Amino acid sequence: MAMDHAKVASEVLDALGGAGNINAAAHCATRLRLVINDDGKINQKALDDNPALKGTFKAGGMFQIIVGPGDVDVVYDHLVKDGGVREVSKDEAKSEAEAGGNIFSRFIKTIADIFRARIAGPNRRWFAHGAKQCAYRQGPNLRGRRNR
Repeated sequence: MAMDHAKVASEVLDALGGAGNINAAAHCATRLRLVINDDGKINQKALDDNPALKGTFKAGGMFQIIVGPGDVDVVYDHLVKDGGVREVSKDEAKSEAEAGGNIFSRFIKTIADIFRARIAGPNRRWFAHGAKQCAYRQGPNLRGRRNR
């Protein structure tokens, strides 16, 4: 049975507390990615009971609704055009979601970003060195001798 995209968009909008509760919206290949102002206004039961939706979860400060490939872009268009939801790119939605976190989560993310940059470079070199050694020796040798 074909999905009524306009109806699904309307139901999603109602379950999320209206367009005023959605700060920004974007989508990927299968999911709506929404930055929500007040999570308390979300009617999770209505979203879970909707047979057109595959599931919901919150990740990276965004509320994400799995709609499915081929349908998500049409539902998203109805949310933006009919529902008055503000359209942004995925990167803009991610930035807004990160900015909306509490001070502790922003602090932890900043520290993690610092260490990620420091660790990534040496790990690449160590991996390349290990791969070169394994190729040279035709496999790892834990006794420290060359394989023959």
